[in-house]
Amino acid sequence: MVATFFSRIQWSGLIAALVGLGYCAFGASGGAEALCVTEGCALFKGASIFGLSVWWWGVGAFATVGLLYLAGLKDQARTLAILLLLADAGFLLVLAFSATCISCLGAALCFFLLFLVVAAPWRKGSGAARVVLVIWLACLTPNVALAAQEAASPWPIHGNPNAPVQVIFSPTCSHCQAVVKSLLLDSPENVAFFPVAKNDEEREMIRGLLGELQDETPLVAFERMFTGTAEPMELGWWEDTGLSFRLFRNRVALLRIGSNTVPVTLIRGEFSFGDSGGLSEGWTGGLFGGCNEESEEDCDE
Repeated sequence: MVATFFSRIQWSGLIAALVGLGYCAFGASGGAEALCVTEGCALFKGASIFGLSVWWWGVGAFATVGLLYLAGLKDQARTLAILLLLADAGFLLVLAFSATCISCLGAALCFFLLFLVVAAPWRKGSGAARVVLVIWLACLTPNVALAAQEAASPWPIHGNPNAPVQVIFSPTCSHCQAVVKSLLLDSPENVAFFPVAKNDEEREMIRGLLGELQDETPLVAFERMFTGTAEPMELGWWEDTGLSFRLFRNRVALLRIGSNTVPVTLIRGEFSFGDSGGLSEGWTGGLFGGCNEESEEDCDE
């Protein structure tokens, strides 16, 4: 009897349901959001339906399909998998017109895997499943393009990423400290700051800045970071991985400009190196290249 029960189970469908369940449980614990690097992650963080996190709704959806499989109700499991992919297509459409979310796309891929295994749209008589698949792919495509574009863009630790003035800085660069302080005093609403780190010490200082920005004004937070008095923010391994990826994006952005020195100031697509007397003076900049990774002297003056 037990052997007959297990022989009726199509393990692929159950495994697909467990994969989706595990991912959504990971998201409910905050892990998926910590790894997310797109604006939609912050926008949809804490999203709920009837007071319950969308991640837990996902756990329930995948668990239901898995239980239907265990009970031998494969037709009901197939119908539910199709409806879930259709519902996910609607959510992807919302993302496409608002802000894409990489962690949400991860969940979408789990629904897609479940759909392929359980609904088997290539089978004869699966016309409805194929229509839903086409709709889902149409909604997924713009999200993938937007996510790829955003994931390749630099990450601001403070300020609007589309601010007219953008500063790439290093925590141990004294010239960076002067530039950051000047801008925060002059026109803080028009500037965004992008950190780069060349070693673990600078990573720790950036973690300190993250914590200070939660409790203090930007001017105080940056001052404490530059003076080394900011206590590093505690991060889980997934959050630390996300921070490493964000800092890597900033390093790539610096190299794309054609520089390995900081500070670098970008003004609506143009850039200058070195010190500045403030935004009101036009940010013409000097010829000094700032802190050079190959020479420690400039950073410690």
